[in-house]
Amino acid sequence: MEARVPMRVSLLVRGRARAAVSKTARKRLRRRATRISNVWGLTEGEWSVLLTDDEEVTRLNTEYRGIPRTTDVLSFALQEAEGPVPCAEGGAPLLFGDVVISTEQADRQREHRSLEAEVERLMVHGFCHLMGFDHQTDEQHAAMKQAEEGLLDALPTARR
Repeated sequence: MEARVPMRVSLLVRGRARAAVSKTARKRLRRRATRISNVWGLTEGEWSVLLTDDEEVTRLNTEYRGIPRTTDVLSFALQEAEGPVPCAEGGAPLLFGDVVISTEQADRQREHRSLEAEVERLMVHGFCHLMGFDHQTDEQHAAMKQAEEGLLDALPTARR
């Protein structure tokens, strides 16, 4: 019999993001990342969120995508999938991957939302990439948007 690993989400904060995101906000964001997993139906496995600054995101974007500039969110899926990754009962992988968010870019683009709400929105976007969604075509974009909307509806603060 295989041992089951309960769902776990790690939230790490580095660089200038430490000053931008309070310890209290970090706790809330970690709980919301876990909520994203639960709403998706994941009961086991692990994924992580790194909140960092433009400098680190630029370095990662350059190294892994060949694009020498910052971006709001990067996702590093540990499972290759065409379409959504199956949930736990369908044989979910144990390690889903990492989501990296530039809090500086999030702050610049947040419009009317709080920084925390924008980071939640970006966590959802990155999580959808880990689950196998993409937005290269109109069809993919529509499917990913629908998945994001469903998750965001379960996180009402992301709408603020």
